[in-house]
Amino acid sequence: MNDAHVLGEIITWAVPIIAIGAPILKLNSTLIRLNSNVEHIQESIKSSDEDIKQNKHDIKKLDDRVHEVEHKQVYYETKLSSFENRMDKRA
Repeated sequence: MNDAHVLGEIITWAVPIIAIGAPILKLNSTLIRLNSNVEHIQESIKSSDEDIKQNKHDIKKLDDRVHEVEHKQVYYETKLSSFENRMDKRA
């Protein structure tokens, strides 16, 4: 076997290996990027969930405050109405 024959055999085997290996390496890098993007999305979802929980808590506090103000409003409207009725009776 001479050098040219050995070189021919190496090339014969190397071309299919490269032809198969290159797409596999490209696929691997694509999968790594995809995995990174999925992890980033999961972190974003987790952060959004925490924000939603905080917003629900804030809404609950505001809702309680609105009910409290409505209760006071009814109280003072009733008190004002009573005062007006007394003033009408005196007039």
